[in-house]
Amino acid sequence: MSTKRSTTVVLLVPLLVLFGSCVAKAPLSRIDPAGTVDELETDEYGKYIACTAEHVDIDWHIQFTKPDVLSIQYTAKNRTKQRVFLLDKILAQDASDSYYIANDRMIVQHGDKEGDIDFMRGFVTPRNYKTNDQSHLFPGFHILEAGQSINGSAVCKIPLSSWYPFGYSEPIRTSPNYVRLRLGYYLMMNNFRQVRLADGTAEPIPVPEAEQMQLWACSKRVPWASVTNLIRLR
Repeated sequence: MSTKRSTTVVLLVPLLVLFGSCVAKAPLSRIDPAGTVDELETDEYGKYIACTAEHVDIDWHIQFTKPDVLSIQYTAKNRTKQRVFLLDKILAQDASDSYYIANDRMIVQHGDKEGDIDFMRGFVTPRNYKTNDQSHLFPGFHILEAGQSINGSAVCKIPLSSWYPFGYSEPIRTSPNYVRLRLGYYLMMNNFRQVRLADGTAEPIPVPEAEQMQLWACSKRVPWASVTNLIRLR
């Protein structure tokens, strides 16, 4: 894939400019009222990687629609009394290096436990991927007000293989034992930048420095056997 970025226009803009009075509220704290967020597990770069259930609930359904097509549908609900920024818009590139929102895709990679596979939307860096240029990894976001919900969906091809929106992949070494959905989110966002999409519109994405502030909402782990059994019974 070419490394040119001629299709991208990047601007640093205060978040209030884009959403106007819709977001003109008191600043949001990234600290959970119970004081638990700062105690979450982090990786070697200081990014939060553990799941937290304090802010966003995920209800999801996974099934085969065809023998080689896996369908994922979910509802994410903001269970707090403050705004949440859900990082569920995957920014990807087409053959001409133009950016687009991959509404029907999920990032797929091995989970934290042996035999687990995670379907993910948010800031996701492959475990073995080394690069200083991560601008193509940043997702877009939806704003969920207090108590608000949003629906999402995706499809994955079978057999499962890892997928990342910038062309990098890693093999899925074994059949999964359990699968899980993970969605990244913020409790606050002060700045963002705009990326020009292939259709001419501009999509706001977080600035690179915000990556370490990401938290993870996770669904319940589902046994892979229960998913594959559904297709056998048809």
